[in-house]
Order: sequence, then structure tokens, then C-alpha cells
Amino acid sequence: MGRNVERFMIGASAAVVVAALVACKKDEPAPAPVASAPAVTAEATASASAAPAKDDGVKRYTDKETVESGTVRVAIDQLRVYKEADAATPHIATLSKGTFVNRKARYGNFLLIEYPSAPGTLSPGWIQASFASDKVEKIDPKDVANQDAGVVVTPPPPTSASAPPPPSASAPPTPSATTAPPPSASINVRVPRLGRVPPPPNASPPRPQ
Repeated sequence: MGRNVERFMIGASAAVVVAALVACKKDEPAPAPVASAPAVTAEATASASAAPAKDDGVKRYTDKETVESGTVRVAIDQLRVYKEADAATPHIATLSKGTFVNRKARYGNFLLIEYPSAPGTLSPGWIQASFASDKVEKIDPKDVANQDAGVVVTPPPPTSASAPPPPSASAPPTPSATTAPPPSASINVRVPRLGRVPPPPNASPPRPQ
């Protein structure tokens, strides 16, 4: 009898311990989900390439140019700036006398320069080298863009897009509808031949003179 009671007490104690452990497990907070880092794509890691410098379509003679540097003044008024090292081509701007320009290269009798095309903006172009001063000015090349030089930028001529004239739709000439003259309706009248007319009846013969 004593052993049975002892076994019952041990079993009951074990059940209480198990129940307490289960209750403790339920009361523990669930672990927070671990946020996975987003996958790094090749596009995200690739560095953005810098945009190329604007050249405004100015022609370059890479193999034949010599490098020039320094800031000089324009020696004449209304100096024309070209896209090519050729004075026979249309000019893209005109510079006033005394305008500061940055020398970039030389090709034959022409200088490749940077001139102030707009406030705070420099644009490349070719000028005749003889119309630029040889004296290098002590000025920051960046300040060239901020000068008020009265530069006149010439817009390119518009391309003619006139359509060819449509073909003439004139109708062919109609044939003349002149009416032929009617045939002559001449009447043939027979005239009797005149002979001796007989004297009227009861006429007295003429008296001899």
C-alpha cells in the first residue's frame, strides 16, 4: 500500500514538472524573423559612366593637330567661328574684339578654341589663328565662360523641305467642233432666148415717114 502511494506521488510530480515546462515554452516570445538582405545585381554595382563632353559637331583633325593652351584675346571685331578649319564653310558664331578664348589645338592656320556661347557655357570652334592675340592672358580659363562678351551665335540655316510641284493635271485639248458649211443651194433658172416679139393684135402698122 505504501509503495503504491509513493509511485502515485512520483507520477504526479513528474506530470506537474512536464506541464510547467510546456507552459514555459508557450510563454517564450517567438524569435524575430531575420530580414534577408536584397540580392545585389550587376546593374546596381556597376558605376555610371560619365557623359561625354559636348562637341557641338565640331570637326577634329586628331592626327594632324598640335596641342595649344592658354587664354588669349580676339584681335578683330566680328571674328567668325567655324565648325571646320575652313573659312569657306558656314560660321556658327561671331566674337567681338577683346573676347577671351581658350586655346585647345592648332591645325594649319586655324585655332581650336573654347568661346562663351552662353552665360556659364563654353563651346568649341575653329577660328583663323592670325585673328587671335599671341599674348597669353593671366586669367582662369573657367572665368572665360562668365564674361559678358556679346557673342552672337548664328543658328544653322534651315534645310529646305519643299515638295516638288505636283504634275499638271490639265486636260488634253478637245478637238475643234467647227460645223462644215452647208452645201450651196443654187437654183438653176432657165432664161428663154429673146426673138422677135410679134405685134399685138389690132395694132396699126407704122406709117412711113
